[in-house]
Amino acid sequence: MDHRSTPLNIRFETLGCRTNTAETSLMAEVVVGGGHTLVDDVKDADFLVLNSCTVTHGADRDVGKLIRRAIRANPTVRVVVTGCLPVAYPNHTVLEGVDVCLKGNDPQALLAALGGGASFGVDSTKARRFVLEHRGGMSRVHVKIAEGCDHRCSYCIVPDARGAPRSESPDSIFREVCDASEAGFEEVVLTATHVLKYGRDLSPSRSLMWLMKQLEEAVPGPRFRLSSMEPGPAMEEVVGHLLESPRWCRHLHLAIQNGSDGVLARMRRPYRFETVERELERLSGRDPALGVGMDVIVGFPGETDAEFQENLERLQGLPFHYLHVFPYSPRKGTEAASMRPLVPSQIVKTRSALLRELSQQRRREFAEGFVGKEMEVLVETVLPNRFTGITDNYLRVTGSGSNLKKGKLAKVLVRKAIDGVLWVNQPWEEERP
Repeated sequence: MDHRSTPLNIRFETLGCRTNTAETSLMAEVVVGGGHTLVDDVKDADFLVLNSCTVTHGADRDVGKLIRRAIRANPTVRVVVTGCLPVAYPNHTVLEGVDVCLKGNDPQALLAALGGGASFGVDSTKARRFVLEHRGGMSRVHVKIAEGCDHRCSYCIVPDARGAPRSESPDSIFREVCDASEAGFEEVVLTATHVLKYGRDLSPSRSLMWLMKQLEEAVPGPRFRLSSMEPGPAMEEVVGHLLESPRWCRHLHLAIQNGSDGVLARMRRPYRFETVERELERLSGRDPALGVGMDVIVGFPGETDAEFQENLERLQGLPFHYLHVFPYSPRKGTEAASMRPLVPSQIVKTRSALLRELSQQRRREFAEGFVGKEMEVLVETVLPNRFTGITDNYLRVTGSGSNLKKGKLAKVLVRKAIDGVLWVNQPWEEERP
């Protein structure tokens, strides 16, 4: 069927990481530039474009759920699945019956799959920039600076799904960030599969530190946030810089994965706990307001009671304020998928609950340290007599404040902390210098 003569209604859905979020944004811009229209409800859509994740079994299951839900709501909708799942597992059962599977997130390949574009009174390039963010009322923009990973951890399918590390050109990043600033966004998140490896494949070679400094000089206005990073030699220098510069959010999300050296060895992680511990303690000592989050995998094959206890006790000694806890999920084609023995699911649930309880405790303690202090908040929602937002060090803020503007930075005075959430009364806006 040739769709070139008719504009189409397109619904986008995104699963997974911040890099996927950035890529969906670019795909939406190209689709709108091709003359098609974005819709909020799949019932109104000719096509559902689902940007998939396959980092866990649960991510695969979510793809299937979204597809089934969309078809129930709109039996005539055609489904396009992009992203990591069709690359890593092109014959996955959840993809059966999908109209089009695209490997990766190439915007032009998507436009071609939709039947191409035509001149349907297309808006200017500037007018369609960040169309998905504006339509969804998003408060920040995600900019992809690189993708891919060449370190094959035993449990991870990402190298198969994303390939080797590939950095975006500095010019394209500067242009994206400048456009975001001109469009009024006051927070930009730099995202990559392995953010600390940015620029190593470029000629001349660059680094994340170089990019951070260049962005500060080239783009006035927004604050910057780094997405999740792997522990590595450049981490201390990079995080040290964001602690020194008022343009960077004092927030580090670290994919530590485990605190037991035995588990880290079987995971084939390129570090041991002592290295991470030493760097985190040094950085936290420089600024106790540094917000630190960590990813932790529970129930890796062969994880003994002693190894989990070591993991728990070591994490308890680290300066962090929240954990993202993931039960181990075997990925076909990875080394760990054949490792034994498997940890019984009930034990995994019990261990996960202990770590989540620790996370809740730390979030509460960290938040309580900011009572009575002035904080800068990115406002995310504004309701009658209520707003919510995020501080630069990644604490949730809420309170009254009808004078605040969604998507803008505001200064607030923290009055109290309840269950890890900062509460304010009578906040006021203040323009940044």
